Amino acid sequence: MYQTIDKKSEIVMKLLHYFITEKDYNPVILQGADNEIWLENMDGEYRIVRIVSNHIHNDEQLAFDAFKTRRVVKKIKKKTVTFNMNVLTIYTDLGDNVDIDKVNGMDCMYIEDVKDIDKYDFVKKHFPDIKKKLKFTEEGMQLFIKITSEINSKNRRDAEMVNEVFEEKKPVVTNTLIFINVMIFILSAFDYPNILEMFGNHAISVVRYGQYYRLFTSMFLHVNIVHLLFNIYALYIIGSQVENYLGRTKYIIAYIFSGLCGSILSCALSPSNTLSVGASGAIFGL
Repeated sequence: MYQTIDKKSEIVMKLLHYFITEKDYNPVILQGADNEIWLENMDGEYRIVRIVSNHIHNDEQLAFDAFKTRRVVKKIKKKTVTFNMNVLTIYTDLGDNVDIDKVNGMDCMYIEDVKDIDKYDFVKKHFPDIKKKLKFTEEGMQLFIKITSEINSKNRRDAEMVNEVFEEKKPVVTNTLIFINVMIFILSAFDYPNILEMFGNHAISVVRYGQYYRLFTSMFLHVNIVHLLFNIYALYIIGSQVENYLGRTKYIIAYIFSGLCGSILSCALSPSNTLSVGASGAIFGL
């Protein structure tokens, strides 16, 4: 038996499909938000997109809807520490005398059919492909199955990407850095004072004599066993997580860059005759 979907539900499904699969918006779960769907993309042209399927009878009900929306957006701003949050509200069911141009502080559009998009230049400017993407050859339950299937596929891909990023991996670089620091400490113990003087961070030697290598070598030297243990413990705890998140190449770049910045700051802020060593600058950067 051929089953149909009412026109309003159909346009809502198409809009959901477009914003989720094409523009990477994600649903926002809100209590008490009946007959409306909130979508969020903090990198989008509009950070919040609302799809409202509830029937708006008159301008007074429209004004209340706008007031309620601004109040929710204000809460989202506080939670996300965001100062500017553009909102696009898409109405799908308005009374004959309702004027959405009276709504201040957010862009609004009224869509009963895909062709209605032509009325809103600001929407075509930010989403130039929206009209094309809302056209489907499928109808009825075939359309419903296609849209839900593609949205579910998008959600699965996103979930797999998140798992790939956050799944626990062996911290190869972190363990290597710990090994290097420990081995250098053991080797330097045989000639402790001279090693520190030759490779420690010393402002006069760096600035006046151009011994810039000290900015790098000082990152792997430690004064004593307590200094070493504290740093490698912090490196193991923090470094393992950062390496897991950034990946090995970016992690190495972040570690070395942070360590060099720490060495430069040490030269700039410490007394000129001070000798500084340790991995704490790189770890602080991580």
